[in-house]
Amino acid sequence: MLLFLVAVSLQLAEASPNVPNITDLLEALNTTERLWLGIRSYDWHEARQRHNCVYIEKESLTESEYKFKQHYIADGKSNVSEFHAVLGSQTPDGPTMNVTSKSGEGAITYTLRTWEKTAKCGVLTFIDKNNNTQCELYAWDSEVVIINMTSAYLCEW
Repeated sequence: MLLFLVAVSLQLAEASPNVPNITDLLEALNTTERLWLGIRSYDWHEARQRHNCVYIEKESLTESEYKFKQHYIADGKSNVSEFHAVLGSQTPDGPTMNVTSKSGEGAITYTLRTWEKTAKCGVLTFIDKNNNTQCELYAWDSEVVIINMTSAYLCEW
């Protein structure tokens, strides 16, 4: 079911006649609300290390830079990681941002493929280490109805 929803989201992104721009990316990131990861097309971790109840909180945002904290539960424990993103160029698929951890490791380029202004949700894609396109669906806290549908954990903080 999860893969089906992700595939549908990505197909909708590809079919959309309105490619997001850097203004859309800034709008998507410019919130004091939590940005919840609702659906993803991958799982990097073994079952007990899987990141559940993932959300992002903005630390700062300018036209060229985004600093944020990612909160998640792994193995029953709450965790926080800090990240820095350089907001990049416009591509045919949408605007990009190059994300690194606070320590500067693991740069990943994300592309905003869709941004639904009314629903306050969007799809980001990136290329994984196996050269596969992966996607993540994020939504503002005020727009989330069901959080982390595949998680056995309750997302309460």
